[in-house]
Amino acid sequence: MTLLLMLLIVCHSLMNHRVYYINNSEGNHRWAKEKFYKDLETGEYKALSNDWCARGTERYLGFFGKGSVTCSNSFRKHADFNYLSFMIRIPNKTEIGVDIGFVSGYRGYKKSGIFFKDKLFAVVPKIRYADPSFPDTAFVSHSQFGSASIDTSGWVMKSSLYNILK
Repeated sequence: MTLLLMLLIVCHSLMNHRVYYINNSEGNHRWAKEKFYKDLETGEYKALSNDWCARGTERYLGFFGKGSVTCSNSFRKHADFNYLSFMIRIPNKTEIGVDIGFVSGYRGYKKSGIFFKDKLFAVVPKIRYADPSFPDTAFVSHSQFGSASIDTSGWVMKSSLYNILK
């Protein structure tokens, strides 16, 4: 029975291959207008930034995915987020899940959290849906990264089993 269940998951994964291309983002940091931080390079105080400029890709086989996003974080520093993802589809072309991985660009600015060398461990809840005002290949994702809400959007390419195996 366990083998049959595993075989079903593998078949489902192969039949549901898709790649999400992220080409647009908007941020909304909870304290962006109220809190300031000291820039480690210049020593001046700045407000937290909402301009994320995220770009990247996420590749999924069924429920499981791997992603890589490059962005500018709240402290205006270059950040790379590499993660594994688990997403479950629910009705109305919507998926919910979580991204788990490591993000660079926070060393010296974050006082709490789990660091591995210069990377911060991140668990990011996410909801993604097909945008009804755009073609079927467009998507929008809402992610919660600490006190910042990040909206990313782009387009998705879905592949058949034949395209994966050739």
